[in-house]
Amino acid sequence: MRSPSVRVKKTLRVAAIDRFTGASALSLRSLDMFVRFAAVSLVFVAVLGCDKATPTAVPSTSQPSLATSSIQPTLSEAGNVDRGRTFNVNFTKWVTDWPNMAGVVGGDVGNGAFAGEVLNFTPGAEITRIEALYHINGGTHAFTAHNFVTQNEVTRTAVIEGLIVDGWLKGRKVSGAYVIISCPDKTGGLCYRGALEIRPGLER
Repeated sequence: MRSPSVRVKKTLRVAAIDRFTGASALSLRSLDMFVRFAAVSLVFVAVLGCDKATPTAVPSTSQPSLATSSIQPTLSEAGNVDRGRTFNVNFTKWVTDWPNMAGVVGGDVGNGAFAGEVLNFTPGAEITRIEALYHINGGTHAFTAHNFVTQNEVTRTAVIEGLIVDGWLKGRKVSGAYVIISCPDKTGGLCYRGALEIRPGLER
């Protein structure tokens, strides 16, 4: 018959084994749960990564590049380039068959031909007043100006004031002057050499 001390030792040993076994089982269950949780987490991260790798399209708000955008001026815009400028035209004219005139032009209109008609002529001993149309037909630009001329018969000079009534820069004011020079091969032996200045104004 075993002694009480032996039975107590055996009982204690069995209890210890049971506690170890229970603890091991608990550890295994915890480990299993951890592995499952990790697996689920990895799947979630993978799905989230795929979503980030394929972002949804966002409408473009960028402006077109200068290479593809329309930067060429329209015809009206090109006309605006001339609006703030003053232009100069030089001419030499002479009378052909009264009241018509002919001649040559140059300057900002380009080289070309002059034509004109005297509309009114009021002679004087010192001052002669003339109303005339000047048709400026340059190689680059052409216009018609309705001019009023005050010609000084003493100094052989004249002052011109007028308005462009047709063609390039229609509506602008014109001012100018000329001198009377000798032209033996022209009607009356005279030519009129001068210049016109076209000032910024009321183009239409």
